[in-house]
This record gives sequence, structure tokens and C-alpha cells, in this order.
Amino acid sequence: MVANGNIEAQNFLGYMYLHGHAIERNYDEAFKWFIKSAEQGNSMAENNIGEMYFHGEGVKQNKKEAIKWYNKSAEQENALSQCNLGYMYESGDGVS
Repeated sequence: MVANGNIEAQNFLGYMYLHGHAIERNYDEAFKWFIKSAEQGNSMAENNIGEMYFHGEGVKQNKKEAIKWYNKSAEQENALSQCNLGYMYESGDGVS
């Protein structure tokens, strides 16, 4: 079911890999599943990719990439991404 495009399951599997819940932590697998889900428009997966870039978890820390992914998610009215963007703008973290 996950490989067939269930975007919620793909995102959830990525989350499990990212945090090591019931499975060994694997950033590469987390990123892979988040991308699969995000490519199909899952705003939570887009936020999670932003988080990985923001914190440098499994990818080189890149605040511009984090903003790009947070924006994609925020445009779909994802409140968590909107909050993450607000934090970055308030603190000047990666933005002017």
C-alpha cells in the first residue's frame, strides 16, 4: 500500500524512520518517503522535509531549502509550517 502511493502512509513511514519509532532510525529512508509523499502534494511531508533541512537531520543543514519546503506546505494552509515560517522570520533565522 505504501509503495502504491498512499501519501499518508508514506509520510508516516518517513516519520517513523526519522524518529526511530518501532524501526531503526534511518535519515535516508525518512527523506525518501517524505519526498514520495510530498511529490503527491502532502503538506505534512513537505513540512517534514523542511524540518530535516532546518535541523540538518540526514541532509546538510540548509535554511533556504527549509524555507522553500515550509512555504510549499504553508501555501496549503498547513498551520505547523506557517508557525515554522513565522519563527524563522521572527528570529531572522535564514531570512532577513
